[in-house]
Amino acid sequence: MTDIRKRTGPAGVSYQVRYKDAGGAYRYKSFPTLKAAKAFTGRIGGEVADGRHIHERDSITVDKALDAWIETVETVGRHGREPVSPATLRKYKERAKNHIRPLLGDVLLAQLTTPRVVEFRDELLKRCARPTAKKCLTDLRSALAEARLRGQMVLNPAADVSIVDSNRRQRRPQIPTIREMQAIERALRQRRDDRDWQRFYAMLTTLRWSGARPSEVRALAETGLHPSRGQVRVIQGADEDGLIGAPKTANAYRMIDAPELLFDVLAEWLMIRQPPSKNPHALVFPTRNGAPVSLSNLTARAWSAVLEDAGLEGRYPLYSLRHYRISERLAAGESIQVVSEQAGHADAGFTLRVYGHVLREGLR
Repeated sequence: MTDIRKRTGPAGVSYQVRYKDAGGAYRYKSFPTLKAAKAFTGRIGGEVADGRHIHERDSITVDKALDAWIETVETVGRHGREPVSPATLRKYKERAKNHIRPLLGDVLLAQLTTPRVVEFRDELLKRCARPTAKKCLTDLRSALAEARLRGQMVLNPAADVSIVDSNRRQRRPQIPTIREMQAIERALRQRRDDRDWQRFYAMLTTLRWSGARPSEVRALAETGLHPSRGQVRVIQGADEDGLIGAPKTANAYRMIDAPELLFDVLAEWLMIRQPPSKNPHALVFPTRNGAPVSLSNLTARAWSAVLEDAGLEGRYPLYSLRHYRISERLAAGESIQVVSEQAGHADAGFTLRVYGHVLREGLR
């Protein structure tokens, strides 16, 4: 049973819709116009009958939805995935605190509409860098999807709202030129015999010739070295907090072809590695307490110093070693499918989008 009642009060005329929810209890909702009230009655019957209606009194806020989503990804994971790493969780919490909660935290899910999410997106783009805004919108969409799975909302109003990076805005990866890479390699070799630099020399050489991610090299175990086959096996990664876990994606489990010179460097390093270990599962590049080298330490103490020695101070991020190796292999004519798989990319299409200019122009 649904009816519309006209109400006149100090604030003027309004129209109150009375209807029964799925439990048989009467519910009420007011509208400023008769047209809006009729539109509501036109859809409420179907929502109640299908069990899709949630009254505002039973709704939770975006704040609560964010709390539930963060707890889920921290403790049990979503959609069968493992819980996220502490570093990823920290980023989720920071974006929720700094960007999502101030703009939408008090809004009830039952009142959250697609136009409201569009306003949220537009405000993010005014306040934040585009990549940050895109991540915040993705976080909101994920939190609302979790709320929908839990029966706390009917539809996800953020499902069709997006921030797209056009081809015009996408930046090419930062890849050193051939001459610059030669300068980097010379600077690196000059530190080879420095006792305090032997671990960093081996790590940067591994990054240079494997094209693996820094997180993967920091967590590389002896069992991942296959010199007789000329390959490095990736099965784990180290996050920003130094915790070792699964690599970045399912595609990141892989074998990587590498030249003999890399295994010569690694063999020399393993003979002098501190602390020494006979455990084949031990890290190739441990700190003195057996933990992975921190990314900040590798970047600040090693990579920055090499760039400075090469006359390229501050010009390239550590990831540029990976970009160069992938580009080098493509420019040499290797199969894009093989290079994509060994880079740990989702598919060859992704590799082509990021490095396609290398196939067209070659390395400079």
